[in-house]
Amino acid sequence: MSEASPHAMVTVADVVEGISDPSPMGWSPPALAEAAIVAIHGYFGLEWWMSIGAITLSLRLLLFPVVVYQMKNIARLNLVKPEMEVITNNWRKLGGYSAPPRATDVYQKQLKELFAKHHCNPWKSFIGLAVQGPIFVSFFFALRHMATTYPSFKDGGTMWFQDLSIVDPTYMLPVIASLSMLATIELGGETGQAMKDQQSTMKFAMRGFAVAMVPLVIMSGIPNGVFLYWIPSNVFSLLQVLLLKVPFMKSLLGFPKMPAAAATATATAKQAEPVIPKLVYSTRPKK
Repeated sequence: MSEASPHAMVTVADVVEGISDPSPMGWSPPALAEAAIVAIHGYFGLEWWMSIGAITLSLRLLLFPVVVYQMKNIARLNLVKPEMEVITNNWRKLGGYSAPPRATDVYQKQLKELFAKHHCNPWKSFIGLAVQGPIFVSFFFALRHMATTYPSFKDGGTMWFQDLSIVDPTYMLPVIASLSMLATIELGGETGQAMKDQQSTMKFAMRGFAVAMVPLVIMSGIPNGVFLYWIPSNVFSLLQVLLLKVPFMKSLLGFPKMPAAAATATATAKQAEPVIPKLVYSTRPKK
């Protein structure tokens, strides 16, 4: 273990005492996130910027299986998309939301059976965001709180961002955060690998947020410490996207193979006819 720096004198006992002591954040997720950062900082004697980076990397590695699970689900959904379109189009021909109740019941049953057969579900495509979103928010508020309550944050950084309690006067950190997020989106990361009919809308929204982030950050006064979690997390996402695009890695992780476009179109055409009679027949009242 390296020698602790002069301002890295927090022990694990201090962490336990700190989170058990009533505070404005109490036992909230941000308080636990703060406790985790302080534990790494004190136990290993790391500078604050190293401690934040270390916990960011550790969390993203732990969440990697969740992201793989999400991406595999999205791949399976894209695989069954032609069959989904056939089922949905037949239901729409019967009236869609105005179709007879029994037609809608059959439509929903067919989709459910299709998802069960291929072990996928549209809701599972958001599991990564559902898990990572609260964690990001927790660390965001934890680091903002630490910037105002930990005096050692003033010299806990490195390079041009030595003071982690202030807004970067060069604005380089928010720009780097924005560009790394934008690069991840363009490469199809996080929400970018959603089904193609959702992809354009989601990418447009995420691009808008990435571009608007810089002026929003400047106006809201987000301190440098927050970006030491935000930027490494973005870079990890970017590397993750590149890794999951490698055919060998996709095969190793068990991603389903996508058929050629021509084969998909042929399969779709062959499926189209038998579904409509089934739906029409199922809507007729029993005699």
